[in-house]
Amino acid sequence: WCIFYHKAAKDIVQVWDEEFVKMAPDKRLPMLYLANHILQEGKKKGREFTDEFARVIAKALREFARHADAKPLSSAGRLVKIWEERRVFGATLIKALKEGLQKGGAPSPAAKPERAPSLGDVPKLQALGPIPDIMAGVAAAAEKSSNCAAKVMQLKPRVHLEGSAAEVGVARDVLAACASALNAEIAARQRAAQELRKAAARQEEGLKRAQEQLKHFEAQKSQLEARQVLL
Repeated sequence: WCIFYHKAAKDIVQVWDEEFVKMAPDKRLPMLYLANHILQEGKKKGREFTDEFARVIAKALREFARHADAKPLSSAGRLVKIWEERRVFGATLIKALKEGLQKGGAPSPAAKPERAPSLGDVPKLQALGPIPDIMAGVAAAAEKSSNCAAKVMQLKPRVHLEGSAAEVGVARDVLAACASALNAEIAARQRAAQELRKAAARQEEGLKRAQEQLKHFEAQKSQLEARQVLL
């Protein structure tokens, strides 16, 4: 959904940033996974999302590190490493992201004061409905599935034929965990697809209504212009 509206990247990233700040600390990691998903997929459409996230991601990671313990910090560190390896951001920003995680949220001397959400932001956030939370859940589930797949790749080759009882047991547990993670990802994506279809239907209804209203107003305008000529 976000990728489709890549031309609105500035507004989408602004909403992401505002929601990230308001979220409880233990809910922020899925939002980072969502940002990673948008960044990776958004590159195929252009630099809009990369440029907009570059403005806010350092501040977000500092805020994240301020309240996170070792395990979430490690997960965030892996995301930064992915961004570095895939050259999502430049070397200067990557360095700042790493320092922000290591310093546990120490404020940057050049950091600008955060803008408090205004009343004008409320309709914008409400218009998105549950989609940001749902997509964050998809990103988190996909990340977990990806981690499981990496563990499967580390299993001993031909373990099902030549492995010891202990090795077979470990392999079975890994595959069971992967199956569970994939089922969770499938459920999350099904929910996202359902919600996106509803959102698309609402947009189609709104489009039709706006087009009909425009046609009506243009007809009235033509009548007024014709009358004006006679006066």
